[in-house]
Amino acid sequence: MITKERDIYETCVLDFEFSTFGGRVVPISYVARVQDNHPLDHKAYWQKVWMPEKGSTPPYSLGDDNVVITFFGEAEMWLIDYLGWPMPKNHFDCYVEHRNLFNGLLPKGKGHWDLDSVAQKFNIQTQYKATDKSDLRQRLGRGDFKYSEKDDILRYNQLDVEATWQVYQKLLSMVRDDSTIDDDRYLRQALLRGRQVNAIGKMINTGLPVDQKSTELIIKNMDSITEHFINRANKDLGIWDGTRLSMEKFGSLLEQEGLIYSWPRTMTGALKTTKETIRDFADNPKIFQFQTVQSFRKATALSDVPLNENTGRASTYLSMFNNITGRAAPRTSQYLPNMSGAFRPLIQAVEGCVIVERDWEQQEFLIAAALSGDEEMLDAYNSGDPYLSLGIKAGAIPMGATKKHPKRDIFKTVCLSVQYGQGARGIANKLRCSVDEAHLFMSMHKRIFHKYWEWAQGNLDHALASLKMETKFGWQYQIKLGATPRSFEDKDGFSLNTLRNWPCQAAGCEMLRLALMYASENGLEVVATVHDCLIIHCHLDDLELKDKILVDCMNKASMDVINMITRTEKKEFIYPARFQPKDARFLEIYNQMLEVAQGNG
Repeated sequence: MITKERDIYETCVLDFEFSTFGGRVVPISYVARVQDNHPLDHKAYWQKVWMPEKGSTPPYSLGDDNVVITFFGEAEMWLIDYLGWPMPKNHFDCYVEHRNLFNGLLPKGKGHWDLDSVAQKFNIQTQYKATDKSDLRQRLGRGDFKYSEKDDILRYNQLDVEATWQVYQKLLSMVRDDSTIDDDRYLRQALLRGRQVNAIGKMINTGLPVDQKSTELIIKNMDSITEHFINRANKDLGIWDGTRLSMEKFGSLLEQEGLIYSWPRTMTGALKTTKETIRDFADNPKIFQFQTVQSFRKATALSDVPLNENTGRASTYLSMFNNITGRAAPRTSQYLPNMSGAFRPLIQAVEGCVIVERDWEQQEFLIAAALSGDEEMLDAYNSGDPYLSLGIKAGAIPMGATKKHPKRDIFKTVCLSVQYGQGARGIANKLRCSVDEAHLFMSMHKRIFHKYWEWAQGNLDHALASLKMETKFGWQYQIKLGATPRSFEDKDGFSLNTLRNWPCQAAGCEMLRLALMYASENGLEVVATVHDCLIIHCHLDDLELKDKILVDCMNKASMDVINMITRTEKKEFIYPARFQPKDARFLEIYNQMLEVAQGNG
């Protein structure tokens, strides 16, 4: 077991080139740099393999003192699982660790986090032209390359390995030179994150089981489906000039629906049309119709649902380290659980099997209660319905009221908004009330859960003083020296509300990653994660056992992070049942999509 850097006997830097054309992964080549740390012999040797096959031998050893080093290891672990190789016991992902050490210090966008950018930042010299490499990389992804390019591909492959090896050394050197970081603790935590990356890669390779016939039919007829919904919406809503959204007509629609004064605007006064804004008002039937059209317009830009034509499953990149809290963030919009709810019924268990969705109930609320030690919050959680309990404690809801009480959803919105770092204006937008009313609801929350607010403010004060926050297992967020808090609409700087609530959000993400890791290492077929839940697939005969293992894994993760067990809720979708969207209206849309596709098909 590795607890210190000197415990590492062998390192293997590994990089694949591969294609995902046709929804299936095809390994094209890999290069590995293997080096032992024998005190008398530090020789490194190279492995360069063209078209590795299933059942081949991995280049790394499986000893407890060996480390596999990657950059964006989800892809490498995907390929490793595809080839049938055992997962490495120790995995150091340079992408994740660079992301961690510079989280908050670099902009969110592209051009800062990829291998080329990181190499340039560390003054690591590479021998290829980025443009040439980019062209080849794109063609490799499509399977559009010539065997005569074999030498070039292997050379680029090797150059990536060399760059990754140097990035690895730079990162460890940074840690050694930083007096605020415990070197040994950091390495243990980095390897723990590597185990989580292993689980993500395995989940990607497993893929989501889908109704292959319906998926292929919808993919084939996506243009006709989109045209159908746009034409219908144009007749009902009248807000498009051709294919262009008329903001003037959109404003008239909002006025007709009584939403014009509560609809959020930009700093210039323009009406917002972000995905989040539209979603918050989608209880209105016409806004829901607008939301559906917007999702289809985006769907037409997809390179299709990534359906593996051999397995009938959908696989796409998924990283759980792509944002400041470490929340799961697909690299593309092709991740079925994150697409419009209308696409979710495509998810379907294999015959004789069942899909189990198990999520943590009020996870964010309990995390806030546990980390802050707020007894009122703990009491509210233990009541079974913390949102109703808050309303009762505030005197706005009578004792004995049920979940159906009309004011319960108000307090649910307030609780969730507070814990997602939103202020009074954000709450006002969601509740469609005045900012003054939102302040009143927030003051109720502050009065009842005052210990939580004191704790959250203490976190904020500490972060502003130390310029750093950290989870229990070492995921970091740093404030750039000299940075200033941003206003509500400003994109520059950092948000005080986000910073105040970062510990709870990041703890929830850490809990999910740990649960995924435990589930994967315990042999469960995890097919997806969504927000605060895990989705597994198993044979119907194994349902009771597999679900028990899943609960145990989620409980262990909860205990690890907050030293409490969070309640979980289960949903089962037994073949031929389909995965159900939370909003039943999306099932209607799905059925209409299928009708259009069948009519054209």
